[in-house]
Amino acid sequence: MSAPDSENNDGNVLRVSLKQRAGGVFFILISLLMGIMALAWWGQNAVLIALLFFVLTITDFCGGFCILFGKESKWRLAVFIVNIIVLIPLASLFLLVLVGYFTNPCYLDPTVCDDELTDTPMYLQMFGFWGAILSFVTYTSWRLRQPTMPSEIEL
Repeated sequence: MSAPDSENNDGNVLRVSLKQRAGGVFFILISLLMGIMALAWWGQNAVLIALLFFVLTITDFCGGFCILFGKESKWRLAVFIVNIIVLIPLASLFLLVLVGYFTNPCYLDPTVCDDELTDTPMYLQMFGFWGAILSFVTYTSWRLRQPTMPSEIEL
């Protein structure tokens, strides 16, 4: 059961279900985690990855806040679009590293090379882990876009 968000019931405030509120809190917490990761990558001079995560941080925080308090439902779409935009380059980078690893001559014939591929499995694990996390976050943002209350479904 959900209650109105304000006493004056102005037009911009929607009734927000518990599922939507939990999703808003989830995106606020995820945005804090992404902000910490963006700051860590900024210090390591990985500026492109840091900028992607800064954009993800700002959008997820603002979207989570607006979803939590029911101010605007347009933020749900913005959160979903930004998550997709960040997920696609990360997944393509993962596939490029994977293809490069398996087509490297040192992988095909290890006797000709001397420990050139020692860091690549770590990068594959990292990209796979963050790809799985971002896939889950993108799926969650897609589920938050679905109308859950009769007042949100247009008849």
